[in-house]
Amino acid sequence: MRPVKFSDSDIVELSSIIEGKDHVDVEPHRELSGIWLRSPDTWTELRLLILADVQVTVSRVCFTHQRSGCMTAVFKWLKEFCHKQGIHRIVVQSVQTEEMANWCIKNGFQANESTFVRKESVVGGDYFFRNALRARDLTF
Repeated sequence: MRPVKFSDSDIVELSSIIEGKDHVDVEPHRELSGIWLRSPDTWTELRLLILADVQVTVSRVCFTHQRSGCMTAVFKWLKEFCHKQGIHRIVVQSVQTEEMANWCIKNGFQANESTFVRKESVVGGDYFFRNALRARDLTF
């Protein structure tokens, strides 16, 4: 395992994606193992954690303007980042809404059988994007 961190330019790119798609300003906050991008009112947030060169975890995601393509644009960026860094897995952690579960499924994520919870029509829990193991699956 080798350490991986988000660079200043990575943070600028992600901030630009969110600001452009969600129409809010975001403030980046570096953390020991990742970043947390939040709007001043904290209604919009994206928290990404890196576990060495093993995985990127989306631990918090909330956008003010849903269905604007913001998460899809972030995911596209994450796939490129993971490919460049040799990271093999993207995890959306603790999915709790039907909208996010549907987004995960639509984009090739699978519910982790050891963490999922059924709540009405939602299969919640962690969703893994494992196709990142094959470089050809990272193309757009």
